[in-house]
Amino acid sequence: MHTDAGDQPEKFLFYRGVAAFPPPLSAVLDARGGLRVTNLGLDEIPDIILFERRGDRIGYRMSHGLQAGSLMYPPELNAGLDSWFEEGSRLFYLVPKHFVDTILPLSINPAPSQTIRVFVGRMEIVSPATQKEVQAAIKANDQAALEKYGRFLEPIMAVIEAKKSRLTGAAGMPCDPQSQPKALTAKTTKETPRELASLLRYFMLGYCLACILRSHCR
Repeated sequence: MHTDAGDQPEKFLFYRGVAAFPPPLSAVLDARGGLRVTNLGLDEIPDIILFERRGDRIGYRMSHGLQAGSLMYPPELNAGLDSWFEEGSRLFYLVPKHFVDTILPLSINPAPSQTIRVFVGRMEIVSPATQKEVQAAIKANDQAALEKYGRFLEPIMAVIEAKKSRLTGAAGMPCDPQSQPKALTAKTTKETPRELASLLRYFMLGYCLACILRSHCR
């Protein structure tokens, strides 16, 4: 790699971004609390992890070799564990190699003897438990509880409001768009150095998870 300090050898290339293309899978919650994960492509998705954090408790479930679909239920949570992940549920998955190469082709000159690309996708799950906790925090004006959801509070609120609109619309009642306290939404527009550090730690953890799951990528 060419740098201001001269040419330097590098074995790993890290990059992170927000995708503008459809993901290779979908995740839909059913009425019984299960998460229906469906492979939308032709390539097998190597591994998926359903991760959940509630306060100081975290847990996860794993599924290997997703070819068509899989039904995953909320994981058992263990107390006494620390995590810098935001409150709530999220799905991690290893993106199939062919999908990555098609969407984001890579060319290296001179060509290395071997190139292994590991992409970890993340999908936030706005579960009934998350909706219930956020609504309770808003009712109690609990700013500390809302801050636990970080930058995901705004989309969570959008899901809650959309659900409320459907329910009130079905009952023939008007939905008040001003019912959400403004003081509670102001917190979602700020990005602190702590949040930026969390983004970096998440990326590094994602790569480590991928390497652990797929030992051949080391």
